[in-house]
Amino acid sequence: MRAVALRSARLVALPAARDVPRRGKQSQAARIGIFKPTTLKMHNLRPRRTKPRPAGVIPVVEHETPAVASHWPVGATAPTEDAAEERARTFAAIAINGKQYKVTAGDVLVIDRIVGAEVGTEMTVDDVLLVGSATRTVVGRPKVPGATVSLAVEQQTHAAKDIVFKKRRRKGYKKFNTFRRPITVLRVNGIDFDLGGVDAPALAAPASASAAAAADGSRA
Repeated sequence: MRAVALRSARLVALPAARDVPRRGKQSQAARIGIFKPTTLKMHNLRPRRTKPRPAGVIPVVEHETPAVASHWPVGATAPTEDAAEERARTFAAIAINGKQYKVTAGDVLVIDRIVGAEVGTEMTVDDVLLVGSATRTVVGRPKVPGATVSLAVEQQTHAAKDIVFKKRRRKGYKKFNTFRRPITVLRVNGIDFDLGGVDAPALAAPASASAAAAADGSRA
């Protein structure tokens, strides 16, 4: 009788089968009600609602300069500016060791090592591919005549260490090496150019209607 009573009490403690939701395969703990099966609801994915941020105050500019995109046609005369100001705002594209770099006065240039360059010396590069300022741009074909860039050699050193790691899976092959690239640190002292002899090609005059008609008649 005692065993039957214990068994009946245990059966009473168990929840009814209809009270446990059936959602696929469940563990025994979930079936008896110890752990309730979790479900993913859409309201859990919604972001938490917060108070709206106050609208920012946008300053009002009374005299605003509009942006204007301008292009100088070939043969046009650009407005001239002070020579010192133009040289201070000038940039150039140079070629060193087969690579191109855009430089301005005062820049520090880190390139592959130049063999034979001594620290403290100054070198001049005449492979200037382009010279530009705020008012004009001169593109060389392939070089700009009369333009040079003076560079000072500051360091002959090595770059940061690069890690070279090789591995072949399931082969027991691992190889770890390091490499430091030799570099040369240069400082741009200035950009010298004399564009007085550079002439812009004149614009071709448009053909008149009579000349175009005569050309079409001769072709026919």
